[in-house]
Amino acid sequence: MKSWHHTNQFCQLFLLKFRNNDCDAKTAFKNPCGTKFKTPSKLWGFPMTENKMKPPKIAAWLFSIFCTDREKNTIAGDMDEYYVMLRNEEGRLKADAWYWKQVLFSLFAFMKNFSFWRIVMLKNYVKVSLRTIKRNKGYSLINILGLAVGMASCILVFLWLQHELSYDRFHKNADCLFRIDQVNANPAGEITTYRLTPPALLDTLKDNYPGIQNGARYLYREWKLKGKENTFNEIGAIVDEAFLNIFTFPLVKGDKKEVLSKPDSIVLTKELAKKIFGNANPVGERITVQDRFDFVVTGILGKIPGRSSLSFDFLVPFTFAQKVSSSFTGNWQNSFLHTYVELDSESSLSAVTQNISGLITKHVPESPSRLSLTPFLRIHLHDPDPYKLKGSGNAAYVPVFSIMAVFLLLIACINFMNLSTAQSGNRAKEVGLRKVVGAKRWNVITQFYGESLLLTFIAAVFAMGFVALFLPEFNELTGKQFGLEILSQPQNWGIVLGAAVLTGVISGFYPSLFLSSYQPIGLFKGLLKRGKKGINVRRFLVIFQFAISIVTVIGSIGIYRQLHFMQSKDLGFDRNNVLYFRLQGNLASKYSALKKELLKVPGVRNLTTTDSPPGRRESYTDNIIWEGKKLNEKVEMEVLAVDFDYVGTFSIAMAQGRFFSKEFSTDETAGIVVNEAAVKAMGMESPLGKRFAYRSEGIEGRIIGVVKDFNSRSLHYAIGPLFMIVYPDWCDTVCVKVGPENISSTVVSIENAIHQMVPDYPFDYQFLDEDLNSLYILEQRTGTFIRYVMILTVFLSCLGLLGLASYAAEKRSKEIGIRRALGSSVFSVFVLLTKDFAKWVLLANVLAWPVAYLALQKWMGRFAYKTGMSLAMFLLAGAFAVLLALITTGYHSLKCAYTRPVDALRYE
Repeated sequence: MKSWHHTNQFCQLFLLKFRNNDCDAKTAFKNPCGTKFKTPSKLWGFPMTENKMKPPKIAAWLFSIFCTDREKNTIAGDMDEYYVMLRNEEGRLKADAWYWKQVLFSLFAFMKNFSFWRIVMLKNYVKVSLRTIKRNKGYSLINILGLAVGMASCILVFLWLQHELSYDRFHKNADCLFRIDQVNANPAGEITTYRLTPPALLDTLKDNYPGIQNGARYLYREWKLKGKENTFNEIGAIVDEAFLNIFTFPLVKGDKKEVLSKPDSIVLTKELAKKIFGNANPVGERITVQDRFDFVVTGILGKIPGRSSLSFDFLVPFTFAQKVSSSFTGNWQNSFLHTYVELDSESSLSAVTQNISGLITKHVPESPSRLSLTPFLRIHLHDPDPYKLKGSGNAAYVPVFSIMAVFLLLIACINFMNLSTAQSGNRAKEVGLRKVVGAKRWNVITQFYGESLLLTFIAAVFAMGFVALFLPEFNELTGKQFGLEILSQPQNWGIVLGAAVLTGVISGFYPSLFLSSYQPIGLFKGLLKRGKKGINVRRFLVIFQFAISIVTVIGSIGIYRQLHFMQSKDLGFDRNNVLYFRLQGNLASKYSALKKELLKVPGVRNLTTTDSPPGRRESYTDNIIWEGKKLNEKVEMEVLAVDFDYVGTFSIAMAQGRFFSKEFSTDETAGIVVNEAAVKAMGMESPLGKRFAYRSEGIEGRIIGVVKDFNSRSLHYAIGPLFMIVYPDWCDTVCVKVGPENISSTVVSIENAIHQMVPDYPFDYQFLDEDLNSLYILEQRTGTFIRYVMILTVFLSCLGLLGLASYAAEKRSKEIGIRRALGSSVFSVFVLLTKDFAKWVLLANVLAWPVAYLALQKWMGRFAYKTGMSLAMFLLAGAFAVLLALITTGYHSLKCAYTRPVDALRYE
């Protein structure tokens, strides 16, 4: 502060000596810093035009920032006067230089002084905060625990959100990658999107449509692989040679330009290569696929990133598929693979989409399909295909999970606000004393914000512990594999720090404004009036947090009811005790013999083959005609390839006619079985015997039977039109119905029977009921997440209510003592202390029920079949919340009521 005082001394010395004419000008103008100025010939004769001769704006602005109001009226005014005088005598350049010099010297001194006192005050604030925490251990523990739980929830959800939004971004040109879809609109205006396209599409696009820089087809399925010693069932993908140029999958061995150049090439992932060949170099080794095709290993891929929508164990070239089957060449009729394209960076997405939109119709005039482009980066969260891609997400759950986490943190902050404002009377005199000795309101606000941040940072330490403790359960909930190493990543420390600061700012906002508003004169005269404002705010906050809790309780009940409904609903077929496995390699050619052996196994009731088990259907066509079809009439139907025992194995009922039978030789080549939805879609009254043709496969025949509708897909979708054909070449899945007794021994006997025919066959099986339940994995995870959120919101709400009840009982102890002395019963005291809290929770129910109803209605809208929402679930949630509130507040109420009046009054 030396130069600051020098400036002040200089200005006072100059004005005093000059105006009193006590000395000559040179003495008066001598700068305490040592600088001498030339004496002006006239002083008071100068025209003092301050309005025209103002000091430099930036310097004056800086000086005004660091000056107090009192200093602005003295020092700043003297400096302005001297600046005008010096400018008249020496010119503007020297005057500006002098002014800047004084400002810079003063600025340095001010910063030093400012820093010193801020450190002193910070130490004081920390000391006061720690004393406050120590003095109010119970309330501090409630605040720290609540804030820690809220922050831990936010940190975990943010880590999950960060992971979900980063899917597929490791690809170099991810922003330019798109998947081509087919979009159909029915007469009712409903739009259906199909991800599969015909194999002939890509060649036409690359040759004739500008803007499409590159492309690759992608078809995958489970195949049997055999190395030198071991045999495995693995997921393989048939891709174009350009696949590894479009997608940035790490190739650790081999050349991208050559690894898929030959039809017999195969590229393995590093994990599969080690599984088959151990630590030996696999490049150049041979692998047999499906016991029929020999491939040479030409490349090894590194580990496929966990945040990849495409998942596979090996790649084979598209030229191999074209060599084996003609359906991969020039085929526009059947759509059975994905097509991915890379657009030129200068191309317009809308222009390319418009150009290719009608391409299918050009080659298949009767097709209503239009082509569209889906950004590859949107596929993980926005693609509604849970069967085909690894770890499919759902964009709807991003805001749901995020909002729930924010609500948890908000409830914890509300608890902090309530307890801080409820205890305001205890710190009122402290605030008054600070203001009397010169503290301004913003100083008090700073103090209480500092306390809030300190408490929050303490809670953040506990939050990190909670994150580490519950990370395994969180991984199981989300299906991810987060490790503790994520907590050591710098960007995640930033997340924790940001969460702590944000929590401190939110939780300290209202208490700091509330406590800093007290006036000293009223505090020291004992005139502090709490008024209704603070109480009303606390009521609102309690009602708000309990409303959130009730919404989560109702949501948890509704989701549980829907999941139970889906798992127990009659799907129209028997899904219990049915296991299925794939026919691979030589086993497919020996199916007839295998069926005879399996039927001899004790416990096997029946078995059948199909192209896909129920619930996993994804094959559709509109390339059909039927007797009585109108011109330009289009009906899209599901195609199901079966054998003669399909209905018997799954106990599917017939509505009309009969099912396929070996007694009728024409059933295998000309028999058609449809479901009731197909009959309705075709507008037939008597479907039996009507002609029906599946033109793309050259199948023509007559309808021999109608099965009752059954759910061939998940309950997200309504039952649609379906027709069945006997097509052994498509049937690659065996479904075995077993008895409920000794299931494990039956499975072992099935495996032994298979190995007797094909010793190296990898027997991988699944039970159908478990597989069908996995179709609702996202819903199950949502239900689990909401259940956890419900527990935490209820816990945090009750925690805050416990603190408020404790404080209310403490403050009213004298009143309760008087009431008890005058004869009030324990029950009446209990009602007195709990009725307000009960009313708040009842009001929270009124607010929560409409919100919960609308949220559940929107969530259940995703399902074609859903359970209803009964009034009982809302009443149950409301009663549960009131009961918890009474239990939470009842402890302190009863404790206060049972205290002897003499003790309560003596305490006061």
